[in-house]
Amino acid sequence: MGIQLEIDKGFSSTTFTVKDDFGFNSKSITVDNYRIADYQLQQARNAMNMAYDVDSGM
Repeated sequence: MGIQLEIDKGFSSTTFTVKDDFGFNSKSITVDNYRIADYQLQQARNAMNMAYDVDSGM
């Protein structure tokens, strides 16, 4: 089973969604854009390589 990270960067906020390959289990969090730097988005993508389930991905 794999874990996927979706990052939806809007005008004022960014939503991170972590879900499994089957789409049955997912969690989301929305953060204001002024709290996130672009390098942190890349860090989030890199960290997903070590996630083994949705909870560890969050």
